[in-house]
Amino acid sequence: MTFEEYQRQVAEWTSQFVPQYWTPHQIVSQMIEEEGEISRIINRVYGPKPPKQGEDLKDLGCELGDLLFAIVCMANREGINLDEAWKQSMDKKTERDKDRFNR
Repeated sequence: MTFEEYQRQVAEWTSQFVPQYWTPHQIVSQMIEEEGEISRIINRVYGPKPPKQGEDLKDLGCELGDLLFAIVCMANREGINLDEAWKQSMDKKTERDKDRFNR
């Protein structure tokens, strides 16, 4: 699926709400919340902090999906084409930064 398709799906779903998208501040706060949940999982699985007894770790893939949803909401709200933004980002990596890291 392309980002265009993700953006269309999100726009369709959010079109039933008023307002359709939260304010940028609220969306960024949601992104930070999701990043915190991702960090908690990573710290429990790969870091020095084991899960608490009885703690049910959330699914990393699901949390990454939640973060992606918030990113798509921000892009839609701000009129950003994520396919274009992705292309620009990859161009930086493959052109500007092509010799930046050890191979």
